[in-house]
Amino acid sequence: MSKQTSTAVTKAPANVPAPAESVRPGLAGVVANGLLRHPWVLWAAGALLVAVAAVSVLYSSVPAGQGDGLLLCRRFARLKQAHDPGAGDLLGPARSAPPEPITPEEAERIDADTFLRRDDLQILSVRPATSAGDAGRFILVTKGSATGELLHVRSGDKVDDFRRVTYSPDIVVEVRDGKIVGVRPQLNTD
Repeated sequence: MSKQTSTAVTKAPANVPAPAESVRPGLAGVVANGLLRHPWVLWAAGALLVAVAAVSVLYSSVPAGQGDGLLLCRRFARLKQAHDPGAGDLLGPARSAPPEPITPEEAERIDADTFLRRDDLQILSVRPATSAGDAGRFILVTKGSATGELLHVRSGDKVDDFRRVTYSPDIVVEVRDGKIVGVRPQLNTD
């Protein structure tokens, strides 16, 4: 008897996938494999989301049009706290006491400007003013004592000598032409 060998060749059906080793992962597989090898990417993406959320919350709490003024006032507060002479560059022109009598409103503006320039008055916080008459203005919450200049204030037919002495006043300011201008000091409302 002789042995006969037979060889048969059969073709696999066309709809059978190739072996698993040669399957290429789709986009999801590539991303998953990349994240497993580089977990810092997840941390970076999370940090970016937190930063975007923080900026969103900051600007959503500021009425429209006040963002730049609020940022300028906060920059002034930071520089002033650091005793940086650049803080004075953010203020409008200095107002001094004129020799002639002035109105009570002008006296308030001079006192507010004087207080903004005091080195020993700390600014604790800055917030938008909320009263109806103060639209577009900001409140600088301060800590420390402040003394204004001697002013001659007209009150009806008479003139009074007036010097404001206060502790931890709120200073109402507004931003004009990119500079911070004092409007008035007021009692601290916190």
